[in-house]
Amino acid sequence: MLGCWSLKQPPVIMSEAPTVRILPSIQSWLPGSVNDLCRDIRERVPEIHIEPIEYVDQPTADLSEADILITNHVSEDVLDRAENLKWLQVLSSGVAKYPLDQLRADDVLLTNASGVHAEPIAEQVLGYILLFERRLLDAIAQQDRREWRRHSGREIQGRTLGVVGLGKVGRQVAERAAALDLDVIGTKRTALEIESVSDVYEPDKLGTVLARSDYVVLTCPLTPETRGLIRTPEYEAMQSDTILINVARGPITPEDELVDAIRSRRIRGAAIDVFESEPLTVDSPIWDLPNVVVTPHSAGTTPRYLARCADIFAENYHHFTRGRPEEMPNRVL
Repeated sequence: MLGCWSLKQPPVIMSEAPTVRILPSIQSWLPGSVNDLCRDIRERVPEIHIEPIEYVDQPTADLSEADILITNHVSEDVLDRAENLKWLQVLSSGVAKYPLDQLRADDVLLTNASGVHAEPIAEQVLGYILLFERRLLDAIAQQDRREWRRHSGREIQGRTLGVVGLGKVGRQVAERAAALDLDVIGTKRTALEIESVSDVYEPDKLGTVLARSDYVVLTCPLTPETRGLIRTPEYEAMQSDTILINVARGPITPEDELVDAIRSRRIRGAAIDVFESEPLTVDSPIWDLPNVVVTPHSAGTTPRYLARCADIFAENYHHFTRGRPEEMPNRVL
């Protein structure tokens, strides 16, 4: 399969509108369907030739005419059948589950939906912090027991939030936190000046960020460099009063060492949305840890998810049809 968008050849502007197909693999937790996504895209790109495919797993499903596929799951078999494919737009930020080697070999462009989760994740991070500092978990437990007992909450103003990974999500977290008068610091592969962030460190200065932070939020992608990034030495670098928040990927914080850090009180608590294995098994010790909030990989959920994916796709499509693949946002390959 060789498309006109091979980076080995000069890109050309398509003389006809490309054929776009959406595969029926929208996650069940998303508030919408492939038809909703079709509608949202048509509203943004009225001239587009786009249709959903209802039964992609059937051998009779015709993918041969598709120049563009939109999906959040695709198999090597589907790629083999999409013999004219030039661009794959996925509806997730992570791309590890996609056949990247095959896409590279076939010169297929790959774009993700990085940033689509930024707003809901930022709001949930602030929710976690307020749960701990205003002792809302204690209040909920007392309500369950019908117990009236006043307790003293704390304030977040002037405290320090360390953001590990100042990408699109991390910057949105920083912006929301700074609006509540938190002092935000963080790490980024290139230490640039970022609005709302007082100090930006390169990754090799992670220990400095951990030591300074009252709250540590993980928003970095899962890569060979970040797998197992937060382990026992990193917990020891944190303050004993630190709250760890993971809205990135589970393998960044190996669970046995997280459990040990909580039980030994190296840190005060944690809010965990992502896990090494999902769903979290019923016998996992994480369920019973004191001062830990468990959420079911829900931080990025929002009723606006598909509409934001349509925004991303529409901008990508504009550059794609004008022969400017290098300008496509969220491009991975």
